[in-house]
Formats: sequence, structure tokens, C-alpha cells
Amino acid sequence: MTHLLEKETPFVFSKDCIDAFETLKKKLIEASILVVLDWNLPFKLMCDASDFAIGAVLGQRRRRMSSQQKKKFFKDVKHYFWDDPYLFWICADQIIRRCVRDQEAYDILKSCHEGPTGGHHGVNFTAKKVFDAGFFWPTIYKDAHDLVKSCDSCQRQGKISQRDEMPQNVI
Repeated sequence: MTHLLEKETPFVFSKDCIDAFETLKKKLIEASILVVLDWNLPFKLMCDASDFAIGAVLGQRRRRMSSQQKKKFFKDVKHYFWDDPYLFWICADQIIRRCVRDQEAYDILKSCHEGPTGGHHGVNFTAKKVFDAGFFWPTIYKDAHDLVKSCDSCQRQGKISQRDEMPQNVI
């Protein structure tokens, strides 16, 4: 079917084109695809070509958000702003913090906990150091708790709670 894209070629939908189209239909039905298609909505075929390659994407436009989804989206998004290449979050105390995720978040947390100025402090102080450094992610306290819990040095030198102490019996 790609010969139909050549310049100044008459559009003749031959038997080969029909076979290619049927193969394409079969592959779209059988292959694992990213999103389940809605066969009631129209499709859009977007093509691109260069001197040595040709590509195509079959797309479909979904329905718009409901009014409740729009309200929630715009309510949530007003706390964020984008300054390429970073996303920032405006906190309740009007301090702007950079949003981070995944490995970068873990590296920042580990640096604030175990780095030269870390000191292997507890969960709350480690999270406070991350906030003071100007970073934010939604699961910061959970991640700090997991890091302190898995830190060998903190587990060896940590405080022993009264619950874990040996009972002191009167002799």
C-alpha cells in the first residue's frame, strides 16, 4: 500500500492493497494494543515519511471529561506550574517546591538521610530536610519511613522503645 503514497501516482486500490488492508485489520484485532478501541468512534490515520523510512499511527479521539472531572482537574492543577523541564508545586505555606519522582526522589531522600549533613535522623526530620532542600513528592513520608526502616545503621543504633526493653524484675 505504500506505493500509493508516491508522488504523482494514480490511486488504484488493487488486489495487493486489499490483501494488505485485510492483513492490517487482522493484526489490529489479534495483536496486543495499548488501548482498547471503541469501534463506534471514527479512526484517524496519521502518517509520516522521510527519505529512508515511513511510519503510521492509528489514533482515536476519546470523549471529553465530565464536568466533575474537569472541576477536580482544574482544582488540582492550580497548585502546580511548569517551568521547562521541571514541574513545581505551590505548597500550602506558599513555598514553591520542585516535584520529583522514582529514582531521583530516592536519591534525594538517601542523600538527606545518609549524606554528609544527614546524620541518620528519624522519619520526620529526614522528610523536613527534603522539604527544606526545596523538593516534594506525594509519598515523601512513606518513603522516608521505608528508608529509615531499611537503614542498617539506624536499626543498630536507634532508640529502644519502652515496649522493647527487657522487663526489670525486683530481686
